Amino acid sequence: MGDGTTTPAVLLGGSTGPLAIARELSKRGVAVHLSLQKGRPELATRHATKKYPYDNRDTAAAVWSDLLLGEKRQLQRAVILPCDDDALEFVVQHHEQLATTHLLGRTRREHLDAFLSKEKTARLAADTGIRLPRVWSIDADLDVDALFAREGTEILLKPIHSHRFQRAFGGGGRKHFVAHDRDQFRHAAARLRDAEVGAIAMEMVPGPDANSVTYYTFRGEGGRPLFEFCKQVLRRFPRNEGPGSLHVASWDAEIGSLCRQLLDAVDFEGYANIEFKRDARDGVPTLIEVNPRFTASQELLVRCGIPAGWLVYQALTGGQPQAPANEQTGLLFWDPARDLRAIREHRSKEGLTAWQCLRSLRGRRVLPLFHWTDPAPSLRRLLQLGSRAFRSRS
Repeated sequence: MGDGTTTPAVLLGGSTGPLAIARELSKRGVAVHLSLQKGRPELATRHATKKYPYDNRDTAAAVWSDLLLGEKRQLQRAVILPCDDDALEFVVQHHEQLATTHLLGRTRREHLDAFLSKEKTARLAADTGIRLPRVWSIDADLDVDALFAREGTEILLKPIHSHRFQRAFGGGGRKHFVAHDRDQFRHAAARLRDAEVGAIAMEMVPGPDANSVTYYTFRGEGGRPLFEFCKQVLRRFPRNEGPGSLHVASWDAEIGSLCRQLLDAVDFEGYANIEFKRDARDGVPTLIEVNPRFTASQELLVRCGIPAGWLVYQALTGGQPQAPANEQTGLLFWDPARDLRAIREHRSKEGLTAWQCLRSLRGRRVLPLFHWTDPAPSLRRLLQLGSRAFRSRS
């Protein structure tokens, strides 16, 4: 017999994703414990029984250890739901201890660890028949002049662990460095070395943001998918490297097939999202990353009829989660503040017209923070944006 809703859920890290999960669990009677960085507007939600803010990403693990580890831990038994890579790293590092007292996802530790690392992800996917970006080791033997002469004008310096890059180089959504020439490459490589952030050189898969598609699934025992879902990125900020500012829920049969191929090949169970980008040169999808955790776009899944957090919670507490019905497509997931900056950049670099911008926003829109029954996070965000604008003008 399952635990029903008596076991509390702990949401670790992230941004808008844990807010969506907190809302869907809370309305079903689950006690939600929310741990985010101080200042996050999501902490204003009324759907958290208790909140555990941390000062910055470097101090998060200490807060989570007090909450979940040791005999004096604050929570004796809980469902642990990681919502960013810092939280995933914490779960990997303390997996054995956490598993003895708490409820973790179905995903095996070796898969969690592998998909945290770009190098390990590539090795795991190498024999699956899926196209991967070409990569080169950043070491003394790398001939940077020959690399640019052969590959062209854009090379990524991709951190092996994205969250460590973001700790070292701040927010803004940037996940890597882009080098357009040899000098930029050497400068970026030196910055990475000084910050002790491991990285690899990777080809930039050519094509606009709209070539990126992300697949979501939850696979139960034996790898049987309880649901499958796709969204397409329409715009990002910064362009081609930052978080998406406009997405659309749209099933992509080719990407879905490739993702099943990958997950079947490695015998994956649990929750995952996988990003592919179609190469503009030949249209073939190229694997970008795999995340065995929740992400910032969870509200879009919920509005499309997929309560992913609740399904995972049910599975971990012995319930009988049912496959979602009537999944919607065509819904837009829109971050207005970020998208205004994205539009300005796309207009200057891609010639996007005002009419094209307006057309891209036609249809039903889902906002990352706003919900009529829980307006405080959106109001907090508006106050933060207003305060930032006032300071920049004074």
